[in-house]
Amino acid sequence: MSFSLSRVIDPIEHSASADTLVEHFRPKIGRILPSDSARTRWLQGSWLGHPLHPMLTDVVIGCWTTAWLIDVSGSKRHEPVADAMVGLGVLAVLPTVLSGWADWTRQPRSLQRVGVVHAAANGLAATAYAASWIARKRGNRREGVVLGHIGATTATAGGFLGGHLAFQQRHVRGAPR
Repeated sequence: MSFSLSRVIDPIEHSASADTLVEHFRPKIGRILPSDSARTRWLQGSWLGHPLHPMLTDVVIGCWTTAWLIDVSGSKRHEPVADAMVGLGVLAVLPTVLSGWADWTRQPRSLQRVGVVHAAANGLAATAYAASWIARKRGNRREGVVLGHIGATTATAGGFLGGHLAFQQRHVRGAPR
């Protein structure tokens, strides 16, 4: 018996509960990022000829993964680097979120459903990492590392959903594979 990850995605794509979230966020996002605004097009990467959001996620993921690897290694010498990477990743969240919401506005309903769950998971990850950074700055390294592990776990789930969105977006738009 094989396990297909579509078993995770398909229920989200067809979820009435996710529709409730989509309807909750659609007007709010529409006020911040109107579909016809220069700001929205800029955040979508029109000036690059490539979506901006995936590139920005690499900054956040790279910072947090670096911190996580240092934390797992237990290297006392590199703790300041781990702390800096957590903080930099937290700072990079805002433009990453805005570009993600800008892309979300153009998605079909099924992908918007996945998008709100993706955003929720990554919101939890960002919250855990922000709390991790605060704990680290207050000298509570153990709490900071534990919160970093929680952030890494939820960011991985969010990243899985984001990967699905990126590949499905290519399929929906008919981009070459």
